[in-house]
Amino acid sequence: RLREWPAATVRAQTAISHVFLTTNLAACAGGFFALVASWMKYGKPSLSLTLNGVLAGLVGITAGCDLVSPFGSVLIGAICGVVMIFAVDFIDHVLKIDDPVGASSVHGVCGCLGTILTGLFATEEGLFYGGGSSFLLAQLFGAAVVGAWASLFLKCWTRYMACVFRNALKRKDSISTSMASRHTIKLITKVFSIHSTNQQLNKFRYYVKIKIQSSRNGFQEESSNGGDTSRKAQ
Repeated sequence: RLREWPAATVRAQTAISHVFLTTNLAACAGGFFALVASWMKYGKPSLSLTLNGVLAGLVGITAGCDLVSPFGSVLIGAICGVVMIFAVDFIDHVLKIDDPVGASSVHGVCGCLGTILTGLFATEEGLFYGGGSSFLLAQLFGAAVVGAWASLFLKCWTRYMACVFRNALKRKDSISTSMASRHTIKLITKVFSIHSTNQQLNKFRYYVKIKIQSSRNGFQEESSNGGDTSRKAQ
């Protein structure tokens, strides 16, 4: 026998509809204003940044999708979409962090920003609606705690991975460098032989042989002693 579930109340239906409305409005606003901002900043519209703007609006509205008004959701989406453009440029060119898809800007920056903006645009407790600063301070504290925890965890995890795989990575790097050097030397030998005499070519081959032998000896000494002898030998 199927269990009879009670129908959703009018209040629940209204709340769910409100969440759908604010979420989609923020996504639309984020994509549109990211398009405009990228057009103004780079001189032409960017499809990837526009799509990231849609994601930025969705991430930004997540914290307060049931607390803000439709107009507030548009503002949150627009702010996150524009800030994402400048965050991508800042992380790539100033912090020198390789983030080709802008995930740190979309999920990190806009996630924290949306959490803080909820403390401003919440209709019941938000600062702009007469709710005081207590809710805003709580949102700021929560964003700071999550950011600190994520940064600390990432730092510990990267150090742990570096300790575990340091020797393996050194060995792989040395082998890859040695193989790449041999292929490069073969190519240089072919090019050099076109414009050189036999005596010059023999001298070059002898020099190449000495370099390869010294590279191998340095790699073997590094493997046995765990030092950086191979790098010094090269």
